Amino acid sequence: MTEEQRSRENGQIMIEAIVAISMVTIGLLGIITLLINSSRWNRDVSHELVATYLAAEGIEVMKNLIDASIASELRGDNMATWNAGLPEGLYGIQYDAAFGSDGMLSQNFGDRKLLFDSGAGVYQYGSGETSPFSRVVEIIGPRGGSDTLLVSSTVFWDGEESVESVHLEDVFTYWRKTGGAD
Repeated sequence: MTEEQRSRENGQIMIEAIVAISMVTIGLLGIITLLINSSRWNRDVSHELVATYLAAEGIEVMKNLIDASIASELRGDNMATWNAGLPEGLYGIQYDAAFGSDGMLSQNFGDRKLLFDSGAGVYQYGSGETSPFSRVVEIIGPRGGSDTLLVSSTVFWDGEESVESVHLEDVFTYWRKTGGAD
């Protein structure tokens, strides 16, 4: 083998090595990009799941407040209507009967973030670490007379590029008519 042949062979091996290293590097960059995107998507799905739970909890708290109002009416506590104490408006709300007088913040709650109490595993306004979530519950009604309330629960959080939100609604109807046979 002549010196020129060895030089060509060494050059060819170097080119093959550079091509192989480039292909491995491109493959690794693709895998790393996929892992980074997967982590971001996982966080986004996790936030959306928690936000959906918190929005459903807002609806559930309103259902409990309505049920308490109906129970008070049935006990004869002189409640004027089944939806007494639930005027139209925007509310901060949490699942805690001891919170305020009825589980609702005033309509002037601002853009307060829910706090996460890791010991109890709950989101609340009382104590804990600041979470990315804020919840607004809107009461719209009565609709169609005094027998229907629309309750809208929306949870917001800061996403990658914009503010994300989950929105749930439920309609509550007072099915127990007064004046008839109970």
